[in-house]
Amino acid sequence: MRELTVELGERSYPIYIGEGLLKEASSFLKNAASARNPRL
Repeated sequence: MRELTVELGERSYPIYIGEGLLKEASSFLKNAASARNPRL
């Protein structure tokens, strides 16, 4: 998996790229729930 960060100051966010990410969506959702402004 690769993680890229879109640099927008306070509005920066990560983008995850890789095989099988949809299969692991539940772990991303758990982490996103604790984030300030989650996006999927």
